[in-house]
Order: sequence, then structure tokens, then C-alpha cells
Amino acid sequence: SMTPVQLAGAYSTFANGGNYTQPYTVNKIVSQSGEEIDTRPETNKAMEDYTAYMVTDMLKGVIDYYSQDLEIPGFIHAGKTGTTNYTTEQLVENDIPRGQGLVPDSWFVGYSPEYTMSAWVGYDKHLEPGNQLSIENGKRQLPRQLYREIMTVLAENSANPDWEQPDSVEEVAVIN
Repeated sequence: SMTPVQLAGAYSTFANGGNYTQPYTVNKIVSQSGEEIDTRPETNKAMEDYTAYMVTDMLKGVIDYYSQDLEIPGFIHAGKTGTTNYTTEQLVENDIPRGQGLVPDSWFVGYSPEYTMSAWVGYDKHLEPGNQLSIENGKRQLPRQLYREIMTVLAENSANPDWEQPDSVEEVAVIN
């Protein structure tokens, strides 16, 4: 029930070390007289820096797992895939075949220290025949592919930093 903009805003909190800023499109307004009005929303702490860092560290693995769709050589980023599912009632009432991995929606949210992006694919009328996403028809992969294509262009202008481990995180070796 979230929009792609809301998802991007939520995941940018991980990218920003636990600080949330509501997504916005206008940074400032400059009047004819040269007066500048800052329109950026306030930033608030939403989680501890160690939480944001450790979640990001785990979500880097999503990029490796879906490397065919998400790898951008030399670019450091993290992300999360997602789908929604039909209810049993929707499958029965709309004669949607079971067991074929059909879903109404597929999304991907990815981020780097500089950029956050969310991509969603689905149908407005997802209960109508043929308006389902599946791996076989390639539609479930589209959000990952859209993300990679757009983020590849953004990566060209990126300094490509990695996240800095905060002082609140201590790395230790695990010995089996």
C-alpha cells in the first residue's frame, strides 16, 4: 500500500545512516529579486546508525544474488526486491492459475550513498485475464532491470563511495 516515492524515501533512510528526509523535488525557490527560499524538508533521526549500516550491509547481498539483473560494475549499492500476492479468493473468483508464480505487483528499491530509486511494475486492473506478472513472461524482473538501467546512468556521475562503518559498529572475526 506504499507508493514508489514512499518506498524510496523509506530506503533512503538506510542510505543516510538512519536519518529520514521526506522525498522532495524542489530544493529552493529564487525570487526575481534574488531572495532564496529553502524548501527542503526537515531531516529526522529514524533509527540508530548501526541499524542502518548493518541492514545496508545485508542488502548489498541482494545485488550479488540478482547480479544478472542488478550488477553495475564497480558501483556500490544495496537493495530489496518485493512482490505482492493474490489472495486465495482472488485466484478462485478470477480463474487465475495457481502454482505458476503469478503475482499482481513486482518492485525493487535500490540505493547507494548518493542515490535512492524505487521501480514498480503492475497493472491497474490486475485481476483481468493476462494482467499478471510472472518469471516466465519476464515481467517480474522488469523493476530490477529498470533500476539497473537508470542507476547505471546515475553511476556514471557518481564518486562511488561506500558507506563508512560508524563507530557504533565493531567488526569481529567469527571462528568456527
